[in-house]
Amino acid sequence: MYRILINLSSIKRNPNAGSTRSYASGPVNITFEYEGEVPDYLIDGENFFMESWTEGPEGKRFTGVLKDHSLQDKLIADKNGSVTVNSERNVIHHMPEPSHHFNYEDTNVQCGQCEATFDFNKLESDENELGGYSATVCPECEAWHCCELDVEQLDEALIRKEKIKNT
Repeated sequence: MYRILINLSSIKRNPNAGSTRSYASGPVNITFEYEGEVPDYLIDGENFFMESWTEGPEGKRFTGVLKDHSLQDKLIADKNGSVTVNSERNVIHHMPEPSHHFNYEDTNVQCGQCEATFDFNKLESDENELGGYSATVCPECEAWHCCELDVEQLDEALIRKEKIKNT
């Protein structure tokens, strides 16, 4: 059996502990409004999409969405344009985040079938149609349950860390 220890120096409090929501950046939409003729550098359908076009006593005005975000600075510099950048955020709901983040120490293990030696992080997991599952599949020969692991829990590591600190 191989004892897999937590790297004590890697233990850090998680500032988001207990949180059940995370935010992921969604698409960025750059919309703009322009007064006057369509500038030569804007090509409808290619680097922007025209949303509306009006022509009135004040002149021509159109709004659009930039497809090519590199044109944003050019539009901002152009005296006839005004630019608005909108970014959507997606909310991801998940199980509560753990109290700490940590890594395990590098530990070599040996497959009981093919006798290959490798870091335990290279172990794979697999399941079959009958509901069988193994978290210790050899990356070399694909043998299931190729070794036995005793993985240290966070509370054990925190006690160990405190003992070291007090000596």
